[in-house]
Amino acid sequence: MSKDIAFSDVKSLNFEDFEYLRLRGRLTAKQEEEYLSKASKSDKAKVEALASLEISMEDIPNTGDVNTLPDEADDDYEDWSKAELVEEINARNEMNGDSAPISPTGTIDNLVKRLRSDDGEGEA
Repeated sequence: MSKDIAFSDVKSLNFEDFEYLRLRGRLTAKQEEEYLSKASKSDKAKVEALASLEISMEDIPNTGDVNTLPDEADDDYEDWSKAELVEEINARNEMNGDSAPISPTGTIDNLVKRLRSDDGEGEA
């Protein structure tokens, strides 16, 4: 999931939106300078403090919300037991309701393919 921030003037961003875009590398150095030229002292201090931590999106674990990047192909579904795969599929089906349920039956390979397909990484 990503956050769509529409802006024509970087100076109009609030701190949270600025930091969201900055962490994802979606701002140029000039845009960062423009934002900081109008930012309050406390926002400037926050930006400096966060920048000194050298945080990148790769360092933030994926929680499935707009504040994290999706996990790449570093899932470990192959290491999961069949029971764990079925449990994950059932949890997703429960969360998604009746919209496109994932079949929890079949071989481990098929279950892994279905989970990856649901993750948007592969084909079922």
